[in-house]
Amino acid sequence: MSRLLGALLNPRLTIERCQVDRVSYRRRSRCVLRYTLTGRATGGATPPQRVVYGKLTPRGDATLYGDTLARLRAHFERRREGDRVTIPRSLGWRPELGLALLEEVPGEAKLGSALRARLKGKAADHEPALEDMLSRCVHVAVGLHASGLRFGRPRSLEDRLQDLANEVSITREFSPEFADEAAGWLERLTAYANASAAMPPKLCHGDFKYAQVFFAGDSIGLVDLDNLCQAEPALDLGQFCAYLRAQARKNERADGVPATLEDALCQRFLDEYAVAMALSAENIARMRVRATLHEVASLLRMALHSQQKLKAARLDSTRALVEERLGTLG
Repeated sequence: MSRLLGALLNPRLTIERCQVDRVSYRRRSRCVLRYTLTGRATGGATPPQRVVYGKLTPRGDATLYGDTLARLRAHFERRREGDRVTIPRSLGWRPELGLALLEEVPGEAKLGSALRARLKGKAADHEPALEDMLSRCVHVAVGLHASGLRFGRPRSLEDRLQDLANEVSITREFSPEFADEAAGWLERLTAYANASAAMPPKLCHGDFKYAQVFFAGDSIGLVDLDNLCQAEPALDLGQFCAYLRAQARKNERADGVPATLEDALCQRFLDEYAVAMALSAENIARMRVRATLHEVASLLRMALHSQQKLKAARLDSTRALVEERLGTLG
């Protein structure tokens, strides 16, 4: 990796040390590694240090980690200063390793820790505040959906429902009772989905969660772009709300913290999105229904994965959320 990264970063840089750290490994054919490189430039300059991220993924290809990310970076760089989003620069796709190499995006995912602090009733010590970070996440979603960029594979709610049916089949092998319960949820979700029309497809992140939005002062970064797709914007909106609710539910809340906190945050997120996209009243109502459908699909997927990983506590909170959100559709 020292030889490979040295050639990619700077032919005049000699890598003297390459420290490899595991960032995440979720046991689903993906792993993210961090390479901290210390080297020596020609001419005896002070040894520089660079950080490169490597993503081992079966979904990578030269188009995604080349032209696609370059075009997305260019799109956000053209936006006015307050709406710019940092997209990681690709250093290339290595098919022989199944490895995508990316430059570091400044900042960190702060919204989750701010939400946990709010749930514990702690004084806000995060910059920016929770609601401000939520608003910036809206700007990221709007920047993608209003971009007009047409790359990414098509992805529909019907595709997601089929994926869920496959997950139910996998779960049935070792937990038939829970699989029956999940199949019932899926049947209800499918009926609601068939009763509403999809929104026109736009460029979507495909796996939009608060953990993928980085904050560094006034700058925003967006990571994990493997799932870029052409889909209805409700996919990103529903996924975001599903993970926000799930995070809130799995943490204890202090006395005085309202039980409706996550509802209020999701409502605010969708309201600001509707205003930023200048949606009509009719399209706002449609967007809310479709976002809830995708939210339930995301929650059902979480529940199935929790059962597959035998994580009972996580399953209990997610199971309750699936029932609640399905109830709002009814």
